[in-house]
Amino acid sequence: MAGFANFINTLTYLPNPNENLDRSLPNAVALPEFPNQTADANTGLNLFMTGLIGPGGLTCNSCHTSNPGPGSNLQIKLSVEPDPDMVQPMKSAQLRNLYQRTDMSFLSGAVSINGFGYNHDGTGDGLYAFFGDRFPNFANKPAEKKAIEAYELCFDTGTPPAVGYSRTLTASTVNTQAAQKDWNTLQSQASLGNIDLVANGTIEGQVHALLYQPANNTYQIDAAGAGSYTQAQLTSFIKDGDTLTIMGVPAGTGQRVLGQIR
Repeated sequence: MAGFANFINTLTYLPNPNENLDRSLPNAVALPEFPNQTADANTGLNLFMTGLIGPGGLTCNSCHTSNPGPGSNLQIKLSVEPDPDMVQPMKSAQLRNLYQRTDMSFLSGAVSINGFGYNHDGTGDGLYAFFGDRFPNFANKPAEKKAIEAYELCFDTGTPPAVGYSRTLTASTVNTQAAQKDWNTLQSQASLGNIDLVANGTIEGQVHALLYQPANNTYQIDAAGAGSYTQAQLTSFIKDGDTLTIMGVPAGTGQRVLGQIR
């Protein structure tokens, strides 16, 4: 079991696709229970951190540590159930996979691909109803429940959303606003230590891989003694016919990925 525990502790969650690429929260998150409606995840974060959920001064964050965090205070407690026979010791649930449960449906004849609801016992097909059923302070506050739902659907998994994100830059796309925005965002995420940034493709017609160096804002190339290039120089190569795909990879893995690409 110790070996299995050590292995499991090396696993990480996938990035949450509902977060913005720069790890910020969107101000318009689609709500599964309310077609064509959105809510602001930033408002939801504030309510999650400061909104009282009932007597005793507890907030959502009291049990589901956030901003950043795993979504659980990891403490064992007794669940609160109307039926005393159902009370059992349990940890506060972590919230990093809530965005994956939005296709659950308990309607007769419905087909659900996720197989698990929002309650600890597997029931509950929506966060909006869950908040009202479990936390009386939110029962008659629809806007607040929607905002908290929006935030929880964007809950950071511990893996930045820029991990695995890639964009291929060609002569026809490199100077577009979208491409430049993504490129600059990936560089800023690398500078913050959230990711490493690699690129692979061609430089002057030759296949190469590169690793972004935030300290001097240049790209180290895989060829020994070939030096490094600035973003402006790479843009010039691409405009002349080269193609590069830039991609965010987990922080600390860039040099290894560079070696694999080479």
